Amino acid sequence: MPDSSEYDLNSTAVQTHLQIYQNILARMANNSSSVKTWCVTVVSAILVLLIEREEPSALPLAAVPVVLFFVLDVYYLSLEKRFRCSYNQFVKELHGGNEGAGVRMFEVLPDSRVVSSIFGSVFSISVLPFYALIFIIFCLVGGWFEFENPTV
Repeated sequence: MPDSSEYDLNSTAVQTHLQIYQNILARMANNSSSVKTWCVTVVSAILVLLIEREEPSALPLAAVPVVLFFVLDVYYLSLEKRFRCSYNQFVKELHGGNEGAGVRMFEVLPDSRVVSSIFGSVFSISVLPFYALIFIIFCLVGGWFEFENPTV
């Protein structure tokens, strides 16, 4: 395999490789956005049905989709972070910042730091506040049920 000094930064191969990474990153960001959209839609529909039928006992069951959407969103964000790290590593190697390492052309793999990526994604500003707000809404709806239907 040729070393990084043999690649022209403006070559079609390098540009195509970078475009592959950019497409993956765009898909991951789009998937994360779609998960949030679906979460709001499903949770809203469930809450409307629960309020309409006055079923406060089913409120914890309605939290199941939120947890599943949260896990899926964290997965997509962590995968996006890992691909972004691989992208940055490729560019660094391409510019010769990593001595002795050859550029792996068209080897598109996410970074190997899975646990730290997932942990960082759970506490990300794009994930945690969104799902915390949904949790607060669940608490408010639960409080509304208690206020409207007090057990005396």
